[in-house]
Amino acid sequence: MNQAVFRSNLTKIIILSVLALAAATAYMLTDVNFANEKLFLYAMKIRTPKLIVMILTAFAIGGASIVFQSVINNRIVTPCLLGMNSLYTLIHTAVVFFAGSSSILAANANLSFAADLTATLIYSYFFKKTKHNVLYVLLIGTVLTSLFSSIQTTLTRVMDPNEYDNLLNTLVASFSNINTEIIIFSVIVLGVVIAFLGKDLSVLNVLTLGKNQAINLGVNYDRSVRRLLLGVTLFIAVAT
Repeated sequence: MNQAVFRSNLTKIIILSVLALAAATAYMLTDVNFANEKLFLYAMKIRTPKLIVMILTAFAIGGASIVFQSVINNRIVTPCLLGMNSLYTLIHTAVVFFAGSSSILAANANLSFAADLTATLIYSYFFKKTKHNVLYVLLIGTVLTSLFSSIQTTLTRVMDPNEYDNLLNTLVASFSNINTEIIIFSVIVLGVVIAFLGKDLSVLNVLTLGKNQAINLGVNYDRSVRRLLLGVTLFIAVAT
């Protein structure tokens, strides 16, 4: 039975991989002028970064969702309930509001991305104080989402219209206007997170059984949940 399930899952993964590869190939080669080398290279120069960002975003969102849903043992709830998106929006709004859109923290893409990553320290403290109780995490995350959104809305209402226009360009996600400066930074962050969580990712199936069962099977539940939730926040930071 296990072999049958394994083969079925492997077949699904292969089919999905082939479809994803076909979609990526179609995106890269559709409506491309192969006769003109310069036009072909220009098209590749524009489309390649976009394809890389699409892959990184899909990987980060998918990874965060799988880990988060495994930890809380629920396939419906998404990591958005943690309020991370609202926090990142608030951080960018606060930077523009207090320092201006021309400040180095707002203008430099890598520094701005690093500021997003430091926000994970807030959630690390939050996870520690709740003793990694997933119910408390969800409840407090819902409250924080409303809090961060309210503060961000208040700041935008009193912000200079020109600054708000510059801010809006950075807050609205669009694959037509991607930030290529942080691609390498994002790949490094994802690689470090995956390497850091390698051992904990291998026990996700055990964690879905519940805290008591996971502990009985020899898993350091609190440590694994703490590290995995922190990994989720970093994955969301990359996707955002």
